[in-house]
Amino acid sequence: MAFRPKKNGHAISDEELVRAYHQGDNTSFVELISRYLDLIDAKLTQFHCSGAEREDVKQEALMALLNAVKLYDPGKETRFSTFASRCVENSVLRSLQHRNTKKARLLSDAVSIDEAKEIAVQENPEDLYIDQEGYHVMLGKIEVNLSEFEKNVLFSYLDGNSYAQISTQFGASQKSVDNALQRVRRKLKTVFSK
Repeated sequence: MAFRPKKNGHAISDEELVRAYHQGDNTSFVELISRYLDLIDAKLTQFHCSGAEREDVKQEALMALLNAVKLYDPGKETRFSTFASRCVENSVLRSLQHRNTKKARLLSDAVSIDEAKEIAVQENPEDLYIDQEGYHVMLGKIEVNLSEFEKNVLFSYLDGNSYAQISTQFGASQKSVDNALQRVRRKLKTVFSK
């Protein structure tokens, strides 16, 4: 059972911790994570996540927990534990569904021509593993931090399409495409500089 900090001799409820977080107390979120890690692990086991996939999906589930804390409304008369459990479960299911799509499998297995040349030159299996792991971490960060439109624009741009081609492909103006790519650059710069 998780440690429950006390206030006036009584254990602090999840709802009180959420209120404290909303008032700027970030340590309350750390306490909520410790309380809900077992729930996250149980959901990952329930949906048969294992290996590297488990770690990626766990990160997304933690992001879902953070969103649950940010979005929780005590006025709706729903217990935080119920709300958080639903948010985490939906995140795990969405992540697994996305990972099982044909496009996601192709992206995760794809190697560019430049990467293929580099891999052919490398002889150390450890270097190959580290490169592959970095690639999966990068894809996970893209998945978590970019909107669906931003991801589509990014992948289309990386495929060599011009702004005009991308705008036609997604029915958006070239300015929208440019704005999306600018947001992608800012977000990824922030994410990868941490």
